[in-house]
Amino acid sequence: MLRSICAGLLFAMVFGITGCSSETPEEARDRQPEEARDRQVKESVQELEALFGQLAEELEGELGGLDNKPEFDDSTAIGSAIRKADDLHTQGLREANFSQNPNYDNFSEAGDILLGLADTHGTAELESYPVKFSMIFYNAACAYSLNSDISKSLQAYKLSVEFGYDDFAHAAQDDDLINLRGSDAYKEYEMELASLAVDEAKNWAANELNSGESFDFDLNLTAVDNQPVRLADHKGKVIIVDFWGTWCPPCRAEIPSFIRLQESYGKAGFQMIGVNYEGDNTEADADKVRNYIESEGINYPCAMGDDVTQEQVPNFNAYPTTVFIDKTGNVRLKLVGLHSYERLAAIVETLMAE
Repeated sequence: MLRSICAGLLFAMVFGITGCSSETPEEARDRQPEEARDRQVKESVQELEALFGQLAEELEGELGGLDNKPEFDDSTAIGSAIRKADDLHTQGLREANFSQNPNYDNFSEAGDILLGLADTHGTAELESYPVKFSMIFYNAACAYSLNSDISKSLQAYKLSVEFGYDDFAHAAQDDDLINLRGSDAYKEYEMELASLAVDEAKNWAANELNSGESFDFDLNLTAVDNQPVRLADHKGKVIIVDFWGTWCPPCRAEIPSFIRLQESYGKAGFQMIGVNYEGDNTEADADKVRNYIESEGINYPCAMGDDVTQEQVPNFNAYPTTVFIDKTGNVRLKLVGLHSYERLAAIVETLMAE
């Protein structure tokens, strides 16, 4: 539904970025509470205007796109049926956007048409048409689920994935799919998808590691609990060094994955290390990190970073920046931005297997 698309756009704007590059520690260091208060307010307003202006443009594009029908030959029987299904889906999106209680009949009717075509002609025939089949099948799955038609809902959901739907986090929380998610058949399919996701992550990790550039890097800092943080203390281990800040949304979003990595691989020869940049890196900033460690249950050492450490990383320009070090102490990969647990784990497993 369009409401789902809107939420996805907002999430993408906030978290689907390559890193927090809007404010560096140096810029934060320059901020003075009294002298720069007016400037801060003005800049914040401008940033908000830009943010929501971009969101408005994206939403306008989505709404305007509903009136732009995909071009294809609809004079044939299959073309005519696809056109009808696409029109029904478009009408359903309009209703979903402008009504608090949208009618899902258009979604289910569109789904009925496409399910029939898929059974009769196969999905390969449908792929030749420039239609967003993934969303039509997804919204049909929602409609069927609401009507407790679990068999058709699962069939439509599987086809949505086959045609490219991959927002599984949204699907896992979509109220329209509650009935479907409660079925044993869906849970089995979820396990299949999880296996596919692991395979995809392994292939991705292999490609990233093959193209990754190494550089000289060492670490000699003091954690916020006053314990030393040195690479030399973890010889023979696979290590991740995460450059991050508590002020950075994608940094915070990635922390649960790092906690999970330490839990899963810590006893097998893996060490997670956080290097924080909080502006002035004062004792007050260290307290912020300590409080965040406690509140989030972070199970690995975090140290306040310095320029010497950061300057070892070539072309450092955003947070989070994640450095992967193999068992021989060589940097094998640098990633920027938020990444899934599956992909992070695939890199760790690959390096541990060497």
